[in-house]
Amino acid sequence: MLSPRSIVGALASLTFASSAAHAQSAAPTAPVTQSPEEVVRRYLDRGAAGDLAAVRALVDDGCADTPIGRAEGVMVMGVRMTIRTVRTQVVSTSATEARVRYTVSGSAQGQNATTRILGATVRIGRVRVANVTQSNVLRLVRANGRWVIACR
Repeated sequence: MLSPRSIVGALASLTFASSAAHAQSAAPTAPVTQSPEEVVRRYLDRGAAGDLAAVRALVDDGCADTPIGRAEGVMVMGVRMTIRTVRTQVVSTSATEARVRYTVSGSAQGQNATTRILGATVRIGRVRVANVTQSNVLRLVRANGRWVIACR
């Protein structure tokens, strides 16, 4: 038969073990290192979704207010694309720099389309474009142990 003292001792050790397990599970984990291709795919996906906070987390600090920071590579006439397919290919890589070619295909539909004519921005209004394909090469650099997209 268990005495009250042994029951209290058993409960105390269970509480301690549970607290220790919780502390271990709550410990911060090391960030997962993504390949240059994975960074580019995430950048294009978040850019098409209009999540500029996530885009800016993937670009070099000095690029936030540039076309790279605004993810203009997934825009058609100022309207974000709905991406159907993304293809990426590493063009070159070293320990500190990589170049990744991407091709996105999809469509764009929106109300506030714009275009540039002779250096002036002209508002078009509503646009609906199907079967759009855009390609480019992005340069990535290592910053603080992770790949980020560079604008310079």
